[in-house]
Formats: sequence, structure tokens, C-alpha cells
Amino acid sequence: MIEVEDVFWKVFWSEEGHNLEEWRVRTIRRAPRKFHWEPVRSLTVYFVHKINGITWVKKSRKNFDYGWDSNIDDLYRVSMTLDECTKNGPPYGLRTTKLQAYYSAIRDCEYSIRQEEKDTDPENVEYVKQLKKTLTSMKSRRSRIRSK
Repeated sequence: MIEVEDVFWKVFWSEEGHNLEEWRVRTIRRAPRKFHWEPVRSLTVYFVHKINGITWVKKSRKNFDYGWDSNIDDLYRVSMTLDECTKNGPPYGLRTTKLQAYYSAIRDCEYSIRQEEKDTDPENVEYVKQLKKTLTSMKSRRSRIRSK
């Protein structure tokens, strides 16, 4: 069952490298009905990308007074109904552990490399070489996380 402040992880990867992102369940809400005769709407889960200084900010001058920013841009939010979330799992790429996130990203990167290797463009060869370098760095990071 998904609860508020649950932590999810996602590995963002490209030919330049990879980055581990932390996402949190910020709220679980039921959208209000516009008219009293409408059926009750299902619960919606809101995931927010936690980034220091952008979505996770210092609230006041007190020590350790951090919290969510009041206005978070759509780039850093994802929402889905609780029914979809329990049936299909969290949104694409979000995993409950760092290790699962790396396994998912490695599988996606390997698939992309196989698809790109079918094309024989000279520009594409350099792109595949960069993707393979990213893949090896993700695999080494995965093995470091697994050994902890």
C-alpha cells in the first residue's frame, strides 16, 4: 500500500551519463466533485521529484527547517489514481529501492543499444559508444549498491 512520504527511486540516463533521482509521495487526495450528483472520484497519488533548492527548500531561518516548496512546477510532479498505482505499480521508471531502479535502467539502456546498433549511421556509432560507456558505469554503480 502506498502512503504519504514513501520514497521511490528513478535512474535518469542518457549518452552523457546517469543520475539517481529521489521521488516522494507528497499527497494522496480525492478530487472534489463539481456537482453533488456526480459519483465520488477515486483517490489520486501525487509523486514529486525531490531536488534540494527547487522542490525541497529552506522554509525559514531556523535550523533544519526544510520542507516542500509551495509552488512546484509540473516538470517535477507525476500523478495517477491509487487504483492504477496498486494494479500496475508506480509510474514508469519509479522503483521502491535504488537497486531496482538501476536494474530497470540497465535493462532499458541495453534495449536502446540493441535498437541503435541496427542502424549503421556513422553518427549513430558514436552515440552507441557513449551509451555503452553509460551502461558500464550504471553496472558498476549497481554492483556497489548491491555489495552494501
